Amino acid sequence: MPVLVLTLLFALLIVFLALHTAGGVRRSQAVVASYDDVLPACEGQAVKGAPPYEATVVRLHPVVLLRRAGSGWAPDPSALPATWMPDEPAAAELVLCLEASLPLTAPACSEDSAPAVYGYATTARLIAVATGETVASSVLNSAPDPGCWETEPEAAPLRNEQVQAWLARFVDAGGDE
Repeated sequence: MPVLVLTLLFALLIVFLALHTAGGVRRSQAVVASYDDVLPACEGQAVKGAPPYEATVVRLHPVVLLRRAGSGWAPDPSALPATWMPDEPAAAELVLCLEASLPLTAPACSEDSAPAVYGYATTARLIAVATGETVASSVLNSAPDPGCWETEPEAAPLRNEQVQAWLARFVDAGGDE
């Protein structure tokens, strides 16, 4: 009898976890789908009904961030301060499109060493959602060129703080970071 009770409790736990996970997946899919309205901006297309970006107006310009994901784009709301993001993606004036990162390789410093990846370069394009026009673009490097080294550097990815530092002058025009 105790084995039957434990088996039933275990089965209930499995059912609860399965339902909880399925609910989380549905919520995640809904979050991703909420970005559908701004996806065309990363392809240079104007988004009808989007609020205009007016660079000369000194105020916060809401932005969302999309990262290259295969042949499409995926939202990354965790990379930006919450104060920079609109209540819903369709209210964004700007979208930051980050392409896939490419490795930065330092040349060998001696005959005994081989070239090594020391960081990553990511192309960043800031797009005005309403017009599809590029406001700014840059290649953001995750690390400066190490030159020659005693020990091989560890390749670090681009950090959110680096993205935010570049983006701040366009988004937070009032200087209230």
